[in-house]
Amino acid sequence: EPFAAVTIGGSVWRRAPGVLIFAADNTLTNGDASGRYAGTRQMNSAFADRFARIVAFDFLPRSVEVQAITQHTGCRPELADHILDAISMARAKVSTGDIIDAPSLRSVIAFVRALEIMDTRDAWNCTIAARQPQESALALQGVFEACINPSTIDALL
Repeated sequence: EPFAAVTIGGSVWRRAPGVLIFAADNTLTNGDASGRYAGTRQMNSAFADRFARIVAFDFLPRSVEVQAITQHTGCRPELADHILDAISMARAKVSTGDIIDAPSLRSVIAFVRALEIMDTRDAWNCTIAARQPQESALALQGVFEACINPSTIDALL
């Protein structure tokens, strides 16, 4: 808003020229009834209208995700790429409703780190599958079976 102001502690604070205000909301102002984002509610329409743009973010490009995984874990790019094949399939299953939430880059990094101390299936179950609702379990097991090759992972570790 051009003349935005907020009162805090009895003082009125005005937005300086050229200052932009950003807000983050995992539900795109719609709230969440599933419980995945506990404590969120649908935003009041008048409040939501104060944000000039709502931008939905998607996942990073594959090459950037590979780079992030290798930088955070020290793994080989081939390992990151192999794992991202499975994660890409899991993310695609969100649009069909087979999986509730898409696995995040944080989950992938946790999976790679878990491979240092666990076998592949246990690492998958503890870092990818365990972060999903039970309704996603069968689909995630299918993704693991179709895409994750423990022998390939062992060779790339």
